[in-house]
Amino acid sequence: DWKPAAGRSELYVDGHLLGVQAGDRLLIFAQFSAPMPALNPGQFDFAHHLRAERVLSQLSANYPDCVSVLQAGSVWQPRNWIDRVRGRTNRVLWRSLNHERSGLAAALMLGMREQVVAERTDPFMETGAMHLLAISGLHVGIVVSVILLVVRLGWFPRRAGLLCVVVLTVGYALLADAQPPVIRATVLVCVSCLTAFFWRRSFSLGALAVAAMVVLWINPADLFRTGPQLSFIAAATLMWFFSRLRERPSPDPLKRLIDQSRSWPDRAVRGIARWGWDLTLLSFCVWLIAFPLVASRFHVVALTAP
Repeated sequence: DWKPAAGRSELYVDGHLLGVQAGDRLLIFAQFSAPMPALNPGQFDFAHHLRAERVLSQLSANYPDCVSVLQAGSVWQPRNWIDRVRGRTNRVLWRSLNHERSGLAAALMLGMREQVVAERTDPFMETGAMHLLAISGLHVGIVVSVILLVVRLGWFPRRAGLLCVVVLTVGYALLADAQPPVIRATVLVCVSCLTAFFWRRSFSLGALAVAAMVVLWINPADLFRTGPQLSFIAAATLMWFFSRLRERPSPDPLKRLIDQSRSWPDRAVRGIARWGWDLTLLSFCVWLIAFPLVASRFHVVALTAP
């Protein structure tokens, strides 16, 4: 007898599945199974990872023809709009770049890591730089920096520019599939922009706490997952470091006068050296704070890519 069942599941199709959009009602002929738990001590528990996403089953189809659309999703659904924009952006990347770079570009801009072949991801894994392929606060920061650069050029009024930053950042977060690091960075940007809109100074740790509450509201299991933990630990370390930079005592007036009397190449070299030292110290602090968590969860510590 047929028995109704409801829940979330992941579908794996051997082949290129076309014509399926978010919100479609599908008829699927596939094998039904539970996710495979860890078999060895210290191995990554994929079943536990999926359970945190409320996914308790998997579907595996041998051919794309095993999936057919019974009813197309409504065009008024926001998920349908986002999926169509992601699909069009992905097609533009594959059409504009060569095939050796298009998959990497899709992973860096849209979070579609499944389009990167294993041969390209292995070097990132070996050097500990796999996080560069995952959409994170770094990517959101790059987008926000470009928008703020346009605003500072005077093309938009200050308050209108801040609202544009909020709208475009939220749009990019939805386009990048709204992973916890993206949500954290987006909330921080929105809180900072809204406080600046009302001519107030934002409290960084308070904004980070708001971001944590939003992430936990969406999925409370993120409190125990490595990705969100590393994301918030790194963000808190960055805030602490920059607060210490602001508390540096101002240089002696005589030293400032001596610095101003130097030639511009000398001042430029000294400024670059100071900036490089601060950046190296900041990177080391983040690496040192995240070291115990990375070593215990991934059993890999990359000294060359802090």
